[in-house]
Amino acid sequence: MSTPPIDTPTAIAAIVSPIKALGALLGFAVGFIATYRAGGAVSDAIMHGILGALLLMPVAWFLALFLVREGIKGNIHQQRAQYDVRVADAKRQVAEQLRANGMPLSPALEEALKGPMALPPARE
Repeated sequence: MSTPPIDTPTAIAAIVSPIKALGALLGFAVGFIATYRAGGAVSDAIMHGILGALLLMPVAWFLALFLVREGIKGNIHQQRAQYDVRVADAKRQVAEQLRANGMPLSPALEEALKGPMALPPARE
């Protein structure tokens, strides 16, 4: 029995939803405790807690999306670096095979042989 693949929106929602809920809980707690300790009635403290939850939930949502975006960007940079290493290694292997067969090398392939894994500059 295999599990179905998880689509991207579901995966992002699985990360964002708990952070958003924690933000709402924190907002409620701050609003409730601040009002209750200031001498407010319990009903007023509950209303301020709800208001705090409503104010802090979008902040937590934005923070969660920011964290997901930064994680995706980091993954992309890591994959790009791995790809650049594989391309440089493939060029080096092709250049070595052509040189072993006595074939002329193009300038790009000669560059691949000059340095140890000469990589192009990093892309942003």
